[in-house]
Amino acid sequence: MPLPWLEGLYQQLAQSFTQQRFHHAQLFNGDKGVGKQCLVDSLADGLLCASPVNLRACGNCKSCQLNQAGTHPDKRVVKVEGQTIGVDEIREISDFINHSAAQNGNKVVVLEQCHKMTTAAANALLKTLEEPSLRRYLLLTCEQTALLPATILSRCAVHEIKVNSEYTKKWLASLNIANYSWLELFARQPLLVQQWQNDNQLEAVDSLYKFATEI
Repeated sequence: MPLPWLEGLYQQLAQSFTQQRFHHAQLFNGDKGVGKQCLVDSLADGLLCASPVNLRACGNCKSCQLNQAGTHPDKRVVKVEGQTIGVDEIREISDFINHSAAQNGNKVVVLEQCHKMTTAAANALLKTLEEPSLRRYLLLTCEQTALLPATILSRCAVHEIKVNSEYTKKWLASLNIANYSWLELFARQPLLVQQWQNDNQLEAVDSLYKFATEI
């Protein structure tokens, strides 16, 4: 787990898995840039690994190699195509879960930005959540739980991603990101700042901030 502010939550999840209390549907809510995707990717890898340690993938087994190649037959990732997630995509999840696993018995679905499901899609997902199958796991990310039906929330283990700004300041400094005057405003969305760095947009953001504050 490369993101230090997520370490505590990851350890809690690993412990619940070891104690066989790991909920079949895990929902992670938080702003863009807090690391939700990194978290669910690591969890998915750990759940599919043949010999995980504390729910962390070994990186060497056949399942890990398939994951690294993006070809694991027991993993399904659903992303938003357009503005919403439709009912057909959710029905495909149900079909995927109901089929036998190809590797170690676990199957994992990652459902990104689940708050963008249509009403029909949410109803279809509800049926899957109401009838959990053994060794089938759904990992959902969300930016606004208020947009999800209460029936969905009640059937998931909901985690609010809390970002410790002291951790993130050190982490951003390790990326050699200058201490811009606006950086404090985005200390709780560190991966958003990293994306700006990767896209060579930091100076543009800085200029925009200076322009706005002068106004």
